[in-house]
Amino acid sequence: MPESPHWLVRKQPRGALERASRAMQRLGHPPVASLPEVSLEMHRKSMGDLFSPALLPITVIVTVAYFLQITSYYFILKWVPKIVADTGFSAASAGDVLVFANIGAIAGAAVLCFLKHQKA
Repeated sequence: MPESPHWLVRKQPRGALERASRAMQRLGHPPVASLPEVSLEMHRKSMGDLFSPALLPITVIVTVAYFLQITSYYFILKWVPKIVADTGFSAASAGDVLVFANIGAIAGAAVLCFLKHQKA
């Protein structure tokens, strides 16, 4: 997977101008003629900055939100078939509910991707 134009401009490895121009063209933008000057401070940014005092609160909030989301998904994945079966439907029908829920999620994601590309 190629690096993003943002990363190429910030880190400026060998061949960054050509690679950034190709990436911009693939995204539908004109190629860049030159790379901007980047301060030494920007070259030193890392993943550790997410835990700096300025970003720590938002890092914790996003982490907790993701944990709650994945926990909810796990709950639905594990308990929906049991709930459906306990309401009197067959075990096969309970499995079908879960399959159709995932098919709906895939279809919804595809529609949202299509709409996003239409907007851009």
